[in-house]
Order: sequence, then C-alpha cells, then structure tokens
Amino acid sequence: MGTIMLGLAGQELPSGDPYALGGIPRAVMKHLVVVTAGNGTLPSRWPADTPPEITETLIEDAAAALLAAYPFMAEPWRLIPSDGDPKRARRLFVHSLMGIEARAITFAMLLLQREGILALPVHDELLVRADAAEAGRAMLTRGYRTVAKIEPLIKETRRG
Repeated sequence: MGTIMLGLAGQELPSGDPYALGGIPRAVMKHLVVVTAGNGTLPSRWPADTPPEITETLIEDAAAALLAAYPFMAEPWRLIPSDGDPKRARRLFVHSLMGIEARAITFAMLLLQREGILALPVHDELLVRADAAEAGRAMLTRGYRTVAKIEPLIKETRRG
C-alpha cells in the first residue's frame, strides 16, 4: 500500500528501503504506514492490538520520521477523490488503495494471459512458472505503472 500512496502523491520509490527512516526500526515504520492507511489518517497513539516490540518506539518519533520523508502521510485520504466529507474519505481510503492494487494485479494477469502464461494472485504478489518470471515481472511492473502510476519494487522468490 505504501507504494501506491507514493504513486498517488506523484512521488517515486526511493532507491533504498522506503521504510528506513530516521533510525526507527523498519517494522515500526511499516506498522505505522499500515495503521495510517487503515485509518486514512496518521494516528496519535498506537492501537491497542499493536505488538509490544512496536510500542517500544514512541509513536511521535515514528510519525516525525514518516512525515519528514513523506509529508502527505499527515492526511493521506486527500490523495483520493472524495465528495468533500473528510470522515467518509478517511474511512474509504484503505478500500481505495486495495482497489487500485487489485486493478494493477488484474491488469498484469490479463496481459500474461494474452501471452498464454498462467498467473495466480496471492495478496500483492503474482505466482508464475519459473520460466515465466521475467514476463511476470515485466507485466506486474506495467500493471502498476498503468494503474497506480508508480514503478513497483518487485522481489522474486523461487520456490521448489
């Protein structure tokens, strides 16, 4: 979802890890991004179900690091079209992100299907045969560029 938010904000993925911010542990930053996307706004405190290893970091410190790198995260719901009701836009924000992700992956699957390549979606991934990995990577990149307006970070995992 972070990749899609960057695309919506007209930014590119950084060359390094997008969650390596301000010396804050990666898991903390990723959790903050997920919670922010889910709420449509930056939280002022950690949710009650947040793992203890995350809450060891002050949310104010994590939020400051996040906003220093990505100012739009203060009100990410503004990245999507809305009817002017901020409360509704915040509530629908995460659903909009999931819809964009689904369209990007579906677009890639259809492109691969045209080439006779079976691709199966798993969360934000596509499973393809090993001999179709390059085509899978190319079509997933094309899907994200077309739908989300961003170059995705793709990690290839080979399974036996």
